[in-house]
Amino acid sequence: MKAKLLLLIFLLPLASCQPIASFNINNQNGLVTVDARASYSNSKIITYDWDWESNRVFDANGMKAEHYYEKDGVYLITLKVTDENNKESTIEQSVSIRKQSSATPLLRPTGFATRSIWSKLFSFFDSLFN
Repeated sequence: MKAKLLLLIFLLPLASCQPIASFNINNQNGLVTVDARASYSNSKIITYDWDWESNRVFDANGMKAEHYYEKDGVYLITLKVTDENNKESTIEQSVSIRKQSSATPLLRPTGFATRSIWSKLFSFFDSLFN
């Protein structure tokens, strides 16, 4: 009897634990993919809600989700998980968006063009002395 009571006292706090929200971010030139498989709960997690715009409005749901940010900047992503006991956990992570430029760099004359100018100058000075 005492062993059962001690076991119940030990396990009771575990049964009432809050879930732990956690997620990984993958950023590919503004397309952000999030994965909340690292979230944990002693009971089943039933919802994964995502806020992309830091406005406390959950824009997407699911263990995995993606969002495209059009402008460069630092954005705060919020995940809220809810388990089957209606207990919630929230976590926020920031993501820095810096898109690669598609502009073509300006070309400077090098190589042949530079050698051509020097060879013309040497030819000019050579013709002065010969």
